[in-house]
Amino acid sequence: MTSHLRLPLAAAAALAATTAAAAPQSAAVDIDAHFTSRGVASVLGPIGKLVGAPSGSYNDSQTTKSASESVPAAEAYPTPTAFANGQMLSSHVTASFGVDTRSSEADTGLTTANVSLNLNPPPPTGQVPQPWLSLTVSQASADASFSQLFVGATSRNYATGSAKFGGFTAFGQFLGSTRVSYSGSPPPNTVVYSSPTVTITLNRQLQTGIISCSPDPCTFTPTSIDVAAVDVELNKADFRGAKVSGHILLGDNKAR
Repeated sequence: MTSHLRLPLAAAAALAATTAAAAPQSAAVDIDAHFTSRGVASVLGPIGKLVGAPSGSYNDSQTTKSASESVPAAEAYPTPTAFANGQMLSSHVTASFGVDTRSSEADTGLTTANVSLNLNPPPPTGQVPQPWLSLTVSQASADASFSQLFVGATSRNYATGSAKFGGFTAFGQFLGSTRVSYSGSPPPNTVVYSSPTVTITLNRQLQTGIISCSPDPCTFTPTSIDVAAVDVELNKADFRGAKVSGHILLGDNKAR
């Protein structure tokens, strides 16, 4: 999916000039999620977040050896809860200037990570019920890169991204009897599950930029890119009577 920012030509030219003068910036986060239910918002993470400086060059990295978090996703009892855990999660951001170029990049690596939606505490039956949703990734990575090449008073912009998986699985009551499995390098915006309430996309890529239609033909110039290894969108999913919306992101990277 590509997001196009539609502007009049004069405004587009002004924004292009501003973007050309701006310093590169990138951000990476290993696990991040947010939910809304009955007008109440909750946030899980961000885990392993790393943001580059808004000016100058940088090359920063960090590793989270182990992480475990949980957050209520809706108001009820037992409480619909989002759980996340991961081992050896890495984040890396870099940016640089050249004589006639600038570039920024962000990448993430997840050795193992799991996000699940379940009840907390579980009902007093002696058994933990099947989760409403369980996501597991192993040996997963994703990256986003943005660069500008300045040619006289103009610039050429480039935005690229990729993701790959040693393994990915998804199952749970939200998916009915479907169990999703994937390994390898999916093309951009590969939808592996879709229903009116749940969409799971691998190598989700979003670009923002400028559309210019004078002179014809219309052209799109990217100004940033956002790449997530996994993006789960919830749209009023029924979590034991509570309607939950939001996004779960694994390996999310931004560059501009």
